[in-house]
Amino acid sequence: MHKIQKQQIALDFIGQHKNNNVDDWLLSAPNLESIYYNLIGGLYGDTEDNCVEISGAESYTGNPIIFDV
Repeated sequence: MHKIQKQQIALDFIGQHKNNNVDDWLLSAPNLESIYYNLIGGLYGDTEDNCVEISGAESYTGNPIIFDV
């Protein structure tokens, strides 16, 4: 997978959250690619079957979201 694809997945993941401010997310990771690796590494939740659940408390919809990595 190319760097651009990893960055887009990270951006898409961030966009599903109430706090979708990329700058805020980059306070805990040096770049979007790091967010991608944290995502697939399980830092943001269990990545069973290449999916991670974003809780309703954290999602922009207020409902749980299954995000396909």
